[in-house]
Amino acid sequence: MDIDTEVYGETMELFLDTLMKRTLDGKQVWDNLGYLPARFMLDDRWEEQEGEVSNLFCMETSFKGREYSLKLSESIELLSMKGNIYGILNREDDGKSYEFALSLDGERYKSASAEELRGIYADSLVVNFADMVVEYFGGFPEVIAAGYKDNAYYCNEFFEGKKVEKKWKKMPVVKLGEKLFQEKRMMDFHKIILDTEYRKKLLEEEL
Repeated sequence: MDIDTEVYGETMELFLDTLMKRTLDGKQVWDNLGYLPARFMLDDRWEEQEGEVSNLFCMETSFKGREYSLKLSESIELLSMKGNIYGILNREDDGKSYEFALSLDGERYKSASAEELRGIYADSLVVNFADMVVEYFGGFPEVIAAGYKDNAYYCNEFFEGKKVEKKWKKMPVVKLGEKLFQEKRMMDFHKIILDTEYRKKLLEEEL
Protein backbone atom coordinates (compact mmCIF):
# COMPACT_ATOMS: atom_id res chain seq x y z
CA MET A 1 0.00 0.00 0.00
CA ASP A 2 1.50 3.39 -0.99
CA ILE A 3 1.38 6.40 1.31
CA ASP A 4 -1.33 8.19 -0.71
CA THR A 5 -3.62 5.18 -0.48
CA GLU A 6 -2.94 4.81 3.24
CA VAL A 7 -3.62 8.50 3.97
CA TYR A 8 -6.78 8.39 1.84
CA GLY A 9 -8.00 5.33 3.76
CA GLU A 10 -7.37 6.98 7.13
CA THR A 11 -9.15 10.15 5.96
CA MET A 12 -12.16 8.18 4.76
CA GLU A 13 -12.34 6.26 8.05
CA LEU A 14 -12.54 9.60 9.86
CA PHE A 15 -15.24 10.70 7.43
CA LEU A 16 -17.27 7.52 8.01
CA ASP A 17 -16.94 8.06 11.73
CA THR A 18 -18.19 11.64 11.31
CA LEU A 19 -21.19 10.53 9.23
CA MET A 20 -22.02 7.86 11.80
CA LYS A 21 -21.86 10.21 14.79
CA ARG A 22 -23.82 12.95 13.00
CA THR A 23 -26.51 10.43 12.06
CA LEU A 24 -26.79 9.11 15.60
CA ASP A 25 -27.05 12.70 16.86
CA GLY A 26 -29.82 13.44 14.35
CA LYS A 27 -27.71 15.98 12.44
CA GLN A 28 -27.16 13.90 9.29
CA VAL A 29 -30.19 13.15 7.13
CA TRP A 30 -30.24 10.36 4.54
CA ASP A 31 -32.73 10.01 1.72
CA ASN A 32 -33.56 7.77 -1.24
CA LEU A 33 -33.48 4.82 1.14
CA GLY A 34 -33.74 1.36 -0.39
CA TYR A 35 -33.70 -2.04 1.26
CA LEU A 36 -33.12 -5.42 -0.40
CA PRO A 37 -34.08 -8.06 2.20
CA ALA A 38 -32.24 -11.26 3.03
CA ARG A 39 -31.77 -13.51 0.01
CA PHE A 40 -29.79 -16.55 -1.04
CA MET A 41 -27.04 -15.96 -3.60
CA LEU A 42 -24.55 -18.10 -5.49
CA ASP A 43 -21.14 -17.03 -6.78
CA ASP A 44 -19.46 -18.86 -9.67
CA ARG A 45 -16.33 -16.72 -9.86
CA TRP A 46 -14.16 -19.25 -8.04
CA GLU A 47 -13.24 -22.86 -8.78
CA GLU A 48 -15.71 -24.07 -6.19
CA GLN A 49 -19.16 -22.56 -6.28
CA GLU A 50 -19.81 -20.48 -3.18
CA GLY A 51 -23.09 -19.44 -1.64
CA GLU A 52 -24.18 -16.76 0.80
CA VAL A 53 -27.22 -15.23 2.40
CA SER A 54 -27.13 -11.45 2.36
CA ASN A 55 -29.09 -8.22 2.43
CA LEU A 56 -28.43 -4.73 1.08
CA PHE A 57 -29.07 -1.15 2.25
CA CYS A 58 -28.87 1.84 -0.10
CA MET A 59 -29.02 5.50 0.94
CA GLU A 60 -27.86 8.98 -0.05
CA THR A 61 -26.82 12.10 1.84
CA SER A 62 -25.22 15.52 1.50
CA PHE A 63 -22.25 16.83 3.46
CA LYS A 64 -20.62 20.24 3.01
CA GLY A 65 -22.19 20.72 -0.40
CA ARG A 66 -21.26 17.31 -1.76
CA GLU A 67 -23.56 14.39 -2.54
CA TYR A 68 -22.75 10.85 -1.42
CA SER A 69 -24.37 7.48 -2.00
CA LEU A 70 -23.85 4.43 0.17
CA LYS A 71 -24.43 0.73 -0.34
CA LEU A 72 -23.99 -1.57 2.64
CA SER A 73 -24.29 -5.34 2.48
CA GLU A 74 -24.31 -7.89 5.31
CA SER A 75 -23.68 -11.53 4.48
CA ILE A 76 -22.96 -15.00 5.81
CA GLU A 77 -20.68 -17.09 3.60
CA LEU A 78 -22.05 -20.62 3.54
CA LEU A 79 -18.82 -22.60 3.34
CA SER A 80 -17.09 -20.89 6.27
CA MET A 81 -20.27 -19.61 8.02
CA LYS A 82 -18.36 -16.34 8.57
CA GLY A 83 -20.24 -13.09 8.66
CA ASN A 84 -19.08 -10.11 6.64
CA ILE A 85 -20.06 -6.47 6.30
CA TYR A 86 -19.16 -4.68 3.08
CA GLY A 87 -19.81 -1.07 2.14
CA ILE A 88 -18.99 1.33 -0.66
CA LEU A 89 -19.34 5.09 -0.32
CA ASN A 90 -19.46 7.02 -3.59
CA ARG A 91 -18.89 10.74 -4.04
CA GLU A 92 -21.27 11.71 -6.80
CA ASP A 93 -19.53 14.79 -8.23
CA ASP A 94 -16.24 13.12 -9.16
CA GLY A 95 -17.07 9.40 -9.00
CA LYS A 96 -14.50 8.67 -6.27
CA SER A 97 -15.39 5.79 -3.99
CA TYR A 98 -14.24 4.18 -0.78
CA GLU A 99 -14.70 0.50 0.04
CA PHE A 100 -14.73 -0.84 3.58
CA ALA A 101 -15.35 -4.37 4.84
CA LEU A 102 -14.40 -6.78 7.59
CA SER A 103 -13.04 -9.12 4.94
CA LEU A 104 -10.63 -6.38 3.78
CA ASP A 105 -8.83 -6.68 7.12
CA GLY A 106 -6.48 -9.26 5.67
CA GLU A 107 -5.09 -12.13 7.70
CA ARG A 108 -6.88 -11.14 10.92
CA TYR A 109 -10.26 -11.74 9.30
CA LYS A 110 -9.11 -14.66 7.18
CA SER A 111 -7.62 -16.65 10.06
CA ALA A 112 -10.52 -16.07 12.47
CA SER A 113 -13.41 -18.49 12.90
CA ALA A 114 -17.03 -17.42 12.51
CA GLU A 115 -17.42 -17.53 16.29
CA GLU A 116 -14.41 -15.29 16.91
CA LEU A 117 -15.38 -12.44 14.59
CA ARG A 118 -17.83 -10.73 16.92
CA GLY A 119 -15.23 -10.40 19.68
CA ILE A 120 -12.41 -9.40 17.36
CA TYR A 121 -14.43 -6.64 15.73
CA ALA A 122 -16.45 -5.53 18.74
CA ASP A 123 -15.06 -1.97 18.47
CA SER A 124 -14.73 -1.94 14.69
CA LEU A 125 -15.88 1.17 12.81
CA VAL A 126 -17.30 -1.12 10.12
CA VAL A 127 -19.50 -2.95 12.64
CA ASN A 128 -20.56 0.24 14.43
CA PHE A 129 -21.35 1.92 11.12
CA ALA A 130 -23.51 -1.05 10.07
CA ASP A 131 -25.34 -0.89 13.41
CA MET A 132 -26.04 2.78 12.71
CA VAL A 133 -27.38 2.07 9.22
CA VAL A 134 -29.74 -0.65 10.44
CA GLU A 135 -30.91 1.53 13.33
CA TYR A 136 -31.56 4.39 10.89
CA PHE A 137 -33.62 2.16 8.59
CA GLY A 138 -35.58 0.98 11.60
CA GLY A 139 -37.06 4.46 11.75
CA PHE A 140 -38.59 4.04 8.30
CA PRO A 141 -40.90 1.00 8.45
CA GLU A 142 -42.48 1.98 5.14
CA VAL A 143 -39.09 1.62 3.40
CA ILE A 144 -38.56 -1.82 4.93
CA ALA A 145 -42.10 -2.89 3.98
CA ALA A 146 -41.52 -1.70 0.41
CA GLY A 147 -38.29 -3.70 0.28
CA TYR A 148 -40.10 -6.92 1.13
CA LYS A 149 -42.97 -6.12 -1.24
CA ASP A 150 -40.72 -5.27 -4.20
CA ASN A 151 -38.39 -8.26 -3.67
CA ALA A 152 -40.78 -11.12 -3.18
CA TYR A 153 -38.30 -13.97 -3.58
CA TYR A 154 -35.64 -15.40 -1.33
CA CYS A 155 -34.11 -18.13 -3.48
CA ASN A 156 -34.41 -18.49 -7.23
CA GLU A 157 -34.82 -21.99 -8.63
CA PHE A 158 -32.18 -21.14 -11.22
CA PHE A 159 -28.87 -19.29 -11.06
CA GLU A 160 -27.38 -18.10 -14.36
CA GLY A 161 -29.49 -20.65 -16.22
CA LYS A 162 -28.53 -23.61 -14.01
CA LYS A 163 -30.79 -25.21 -11.44
CA VAL A 164 -29.65 -24.50 -7.90
CA GLU A 165 -28.38 -27.67 -6.21
CA LYS A 166 -30.51 -28.89 -3.33
CA LYS A 167 -27.48 -29.03 -1.01
CA TRP A 168 -27.53 -25.25 -0.75
CA LYS A 169 -31.23 -25.01 0.07
CA LYS A 170 -30.89 -27.71 2.75
CA MET A 171 -28.30 -25.77 4.72
CA PRO A 172 -29.70 -24.68 8.11
CA VAL A 173 -28.56 -21.07 7.70
CA VAL A 174 -30.22 -20.87 4.28
CA LYS A 175 -33.46 -22.13 5.81
CA LEU A 176 -33.13 -19.71 8.72
CA GLY A 177 -32.52 -16.84 6.33
CA GLU A 178 -35.67 -17.75 4.45
CA LYS A 179 -37.67 -17.86 7.68
CA LEU A 180 -36.45 -14.40 8.66
CA PHE A 181 -37.21 -13.19 5.14
CA GLN A 182 -40.75 -14.54 5.20
CA GLU A 183 -41.38 -13.10 8.66
CA LYS A 184 -39.83 -9.76 7.68
CA ARG A 185 -37.36 -9.82 10.58
CA MET A 186 -34.74 -7.37 9.36
CA MET A 187 -33.20 -6.79 12.79
CA ASP A 188 -32.81 -10.49 13.51
CA PHE A 189 -31.03 -11.03 10.20
CA HIS A 190 -28.69 -8.16 11.10
CA LYS A 191 -27.95 -9.78 14.47
CA ILE A 192 -27.06 -13.23 13.11
CA ILE A 193 -24.35 -11.86 10.82
CA LEU A 194 -21.77 -11.80 13.64
CA ASP A 195 -23.65 -13.01 16.72
CA THR A 196 -23.21 -16.75 16.24
CA GLU A 197 -24.75 -17.52 19.65
CA TYR A 198 -27.96 -15.79 18.63
CA ARG A 199 -27.75 -17.49 15.25
CA LYS A 200 -27.47 -20.87 17.00
CA LYS A 201 -30.44 -20.03 19.23
CA LEU A 202 -32.65 -19.24 16.22
CA LEU A 203 -31.44 -22.36 14.43
CA GLU A 204 -32.37 -24.50 17.44
CA GLU A 205 -35.80 -22.89 17.54
CA GLU A 206 -36.22 -23.70 13.86
CA LEU A 207 -35.35 -27.35 14.50
